[in-house]
Amino acid sequence: MSRNAFTLIELLIVVAIISILAAIAVPNFMEAQARSKVSRARTDMRTLATALETYMVDNNRYPPNWEYSNERLLPSNLSSPIAYLTSLPTDPFRTSFDYVLRRYDYHNVQELVDRGESSWPPNDLRRYGQWRFVSYGPKGEYLPWMPYDSTNGTVSAGNVLRTHLSPEGHIMYDFWDPANPYS
Repeated sequence: MSRNAFTLIELLIVVAIISILAAIAVPNFMEAQARSKVSRARTDMRTLATALETYMVDNNRYPPNWEYSNERLLPSNLSSPIAYLTSLPTDPFRTSFDYVLRRYDYHNVQELVDRGESSWPPNDLRRYGQWRFVSYGPKGEYLPWMPYDSTNGTVSAGNVLRTHLSPEGHIMYDFWDPANPYS
């Protein structure tokens, strides 16, 4: 009598092969997911920058900082009376259930300098220009002086930035020592 069944060794070999393939595929999937979120953040910030520049042309100044009021962020100056944006995109790296807390951080650097709030985070016109947008980046930490760089690993520290001076978010290091961000 012949049996058409798998032996225990054959089953263990199949399970081992599937485990090895999963160990290879899962990290690659996670890296691809992080890369796509960085790409989305950069695209969203490009859209926001276009809205800011259009606002600047119409009003001869950039919009003021988005302030928290009654736990709500109020960027109404970009949506009314003229719709520079129909909706504000959300930061793909923020995980809050509250829509408002998932928005990109916008800083009108000139306004912060004028108010004397330019020491932390380092808000300096020479470093950023008139404005900057900050996304929390793949690690999910708020480090506005540390730009994210994919060459440091997909889940490295740093924020995805877009500044008035640099579409890629590079901080002008000529005036700043990255080892001492508070200088």
